[in-house]
Amino acid sequence: MFDDWEHAKQTSVAAFYLPILEQKMSLPESEIRRERHCSSFFGSKKGILDVEELKILKKRLTEEKEVEWINEIAWWCDADLFSYMTFRIARPLFNFTLSPDGEDRTGNCANADPFVNIDNVLYNPQGLKPIHRHHYMGYPAIGFTRLCKGEDVDILYKDEFLYYRFLKQPEERPKQIKPPTIVAKSNRLIKKLLDKVNQIIF
Repeated sequence: MFDDWEHAKQTSVAAFYLPILEQKMSLPESEIRRERHCSSFFGSKKGILDVEELKILKKRLTEEKEVEWINEIAWWCDADLFSYMTFRIARPLFNFTLSPDGEDRTGNCANADPFVNIDNVLYNPQGLKPIHRHHYMGYPAIGFTRLCKGEDVDILYKDEFLYYRFLKQPEERPKQIKPPTIVAKSNRLIKKLLDKVNQIIF
């Protein structure tokens, strides 16, 4: 089960070399694209893949060179490996963004899709459809750690995040959100510069 628009990516950055798969699998590009998905909302049953199936997938990737099906631009991404696996093991998939029900086809990216907050529930502005998940793609984890400690961080929909993060422990939610101190910002800048120097040297 997925909720993403990876299937709509341009051919040059798609997970698979689509012409190769069209030829090898005798499938149209449109059908191959439907199998493309990310890994941030990957729901399945425990044990859906057994050891033998994993061995078969490994053999196909290495000995049968199906690794060449995966776009080298995307190869080191877990999402593309998941896409390959689900494409090859023929398990039922459901992607909300491909649902025949228009209410399912909502945005989900915090840094790209505009949403309307109504009683701490986010909705697509078109028709006020409630979204299924909120994907904070592109935001580093440290930003959320700092936000939870009361630091003002440049994260869209941070009030909604804090509401649900502390829904069951409201007493632990920071009472105030304040900008980082000059000392904190200076220390982070120094650390960033030192890390960069270390990378160049070593």
